[in-house]
Amino acid sequence: MLTSGLPFLSIVAALGASFAWLVFYLHEDEHPEPKRLVLAVFAGGMAVTPIALLLECGWWQLLGGACGTATAPSFFAFTGFAFIEEVLKFSVVALGVSRSREFDEPVDAMMYLIVSALGFAAVENFFFLWAPFGQSVGFGIQVAGLRFVGATLLHVLTSAVLGYFFALGLIMRERTMLLIALGLGLATLLHALFNSLILINSRVSLVLLGVLLISLILIVAAYLARLKRIAGRAA
Repeated sequence: MLTSGLPFLSIVAALGASFAWLVFYLHEDEHPEPKRLVLAVFAGGMAVTPIALLLECGWWQLLGGACGTATAPSFFAFTGFAFIEEVLKFSVVALGVSRSREFDEPVDAMMYLIVSALGFAAVENFFFLWAPFGQSVGFGIQVAGLRFVGATLLHVLTSAVLGYFFALGLIMRERTMLLIALGLGLATLLHALFNSLILINSRVSLVLLGVLLISLILIVAAYLARLKRIAGRAA
């Protein structure tokens, strides 16, 4: 009976976490974006997740690993995984919605990158929640909660960091590529560091994870406030 409900439970939990963060972050935008664009970017983030998994599998095999094994990747491997995911989440916005007329203020770069990240995390969560819900509903809910405050939030924060540098690149056109590269590098390293700390599984690593997430929340909030001030001066 439980097995037959696995797809439904996993989908609800995966989408629930992403939609909860989506509602929260959209309230931060003083000029709400068109729902059709928000949904398109969210769907784009979902669509690139399987591509990321395939590319990550190829990267892992290139390093001598076997896809689907429990072998703990190195920090170098995690950096490759993170780079793939950050590039794909960014591409959804850079190659799509950034050319829209509604993409009309710097803060939009951050907001749409966040939406793309939430779409990506929704599909990723589905794969990660399948096995826990297979064991028990309680365990599945527990893992879903951990991913809500952990992996899903991490995706949002690293994409927001990249979105901030993308926004600066839109303001300082002569430095666009440099700023995007800087943002991508920073987002990748933060993402890889988070994943590496999770595997250490010690009290110290848990404290460091908390410090990392809280620091990123404060940094992203400061970035968002700065872009809003820039938009206010330009108005």
